[in-house]
Amino acid sequence: MSERNDSPSKAKGHFLEITLDKKNNTVNITGNDSGLKYLSEVCALLIKKNKPEHWHLSYEFYTLSQGSIETVIFKK
Repeated sequence: MSERNDSPSKAKGHFLEITLDKKNNTVNITGNDSGLKYLSEVCALLIKKNKPEHWHLSYEFYTLSQGSIETVIFKK
């Protein structure tokens, strides 16, 4: 799913970081209010879809902060 008119908006100061902690086998999601709101809006958008869909999050797409791992959220 690419950015389009129904895309969630990113506010100024948006911070959302997703990292992998291999030692503890965890995925860590860290964000400020606007970053976490953006993530919740992405999930809400996927929930509204009537078919399997996905959303890419990455630093290159300006949806994640630098140092994050590229992430894809899938709806079955």
